[in-house]
Amino acid sequence: LDLTGCTITTKDLTDSTPNDNTKINKLLISGNPEDDYSGYELKNITVKGGTWNVKSSIAAHPIFQFAHVQNLNIKNVTLLNGYDNHFIEMAAVKDVTISGSTFSNMRVSDGTYARETIQLDINSGNFGDYNTTGKNPAIGCKNVEIKKCTFKNVVQGIGSHTSSATYPHSGISIHDNTFTNIKKTTNYYENIAVHPYQWKDSKIYKNTINAVAGTAIVVTANNTGTKIYSNTISNVTKCGVSLRTGASCESIRNNVINNSATEGIYISGASVINISGWAV
Repeated sequence: LDLTGCTITTKDLTDSTPNDNTKINKLLISGNPEDDYSGYELKNITVKGGTWNVKSSIAAHPIFQFAHVQNLNIKNVTLLNGYDNHFIEMAAVKDVTISGSTFSNMRVSDGTYARETIQLDINSGNFGDYNTTGKNPAIGCKNVEIKKCTFKNVVQGIGSHTSSATYPHSGISIHDNTFTNIKKTTNYYENIAVHPYQWKDSKIYKNTINAVAGTAIVVTANNTGTKIYSNTISNVTKCGVSLRTGASCESIRNNVINNSATEGIYISGASVINISGWAV
């Protein structure tokens, strides 16, 4: 699907719009969510270019939603103005590349959970409109690379808030991205640029992260084999990097942190094999 030079805009939805029409906000999905998928049945999807804009006065669905896909390539897209939801949401995907894309201007209602711009999810419970009662109800994301993208004026960058220690997301690589103005949301404790949660063997490197109303990189429970290196972090209201209870990092090295309001690196109830080459 090549939409280079095109602009795709949702219908302007309001509170008076019938509920069944709110799915108009979901501009692109994989497959037929009503089918009973059990693995990676959908193959070789490429989405190139286009400006995808949410024009809505009420909370929206994710702009893109993908599940049960192997070999997914998203490049040079611009996603704008998501409202109270993710820009891209993925579950049960394998061999994914997202590159050269821009994600800007997330709108969030007061007190609403700060949604990740790109969320790695599992197809367990209620994942969007997909039937999750099949043979394999808890597949994570595998071999996902997110590179050379720009995140601006959003409330969370990349991460997960649902995962499984039994079926963790694995082989996640986040590099050469720029995060600017990860903005604060009302009544929410912390906003984060990159948040691995129950990821295995992930790499976060060569990213530029500036102006975060919270912590730049937060590693939480049941992460193993995480490598964080060669990132430049500036102007955060909490920590540069925070490792929390149950997290395990293989290495944190050669990062530069300027103007963190609290700690450059904070470790509590977590383990790290190698910390080296820091400039704070």
